[in-house]
Amino acid sequence: MKTKINMRCTQEQFEAIKPKLVGMNFNDAMFDLNEYPYLTNNFRGIGIGSRYKCMIRKDDGIIVETWDEQVFLEACGIETEKIFKGTDLQYRYEGGDWMNCVYGEYKVKPNTAEKQALESQIKELQEKLNKLKHV
Repeated sequence: MKTKINMRCTQEQFEAIKPKLVGMNFNDAMFDLNEYPYLTNNFRGIGIGSRYKCMIRKDDGIIVETWDEQVFLEACGIETEKIFKGTDLQYRYEGGDWMNCVYGEYKVKPNTAEKQALESQIKELQEKLNKLKHV
């Protein structure tokens, strides 16, 4: 796990990423995103769980109010990439008409600058959280 995170999440959003959480521990005893709407990767220090916002202690990590699959997965140490089916993409050659891609799968080449910017934002949020702890 890279970053302790608590992120507002619906059951449907969780079900969409659950297959990507291979090898992560789950706390089934307290896992109900309808009742406990914050998905955490640091439930009692052992893995994935859900909790009320008021249950999140200072050392439980940052709190994020808006669901972002990529940020959550990266906080878990899981690299993410977007895979496109050929029919999802179009291309054009030298200013010609846009044409549909029809075969295979494609992905966006990783943007290390964007990744570094997100990691910087996470670090900044962690620093703000630490300052609030000492107030």
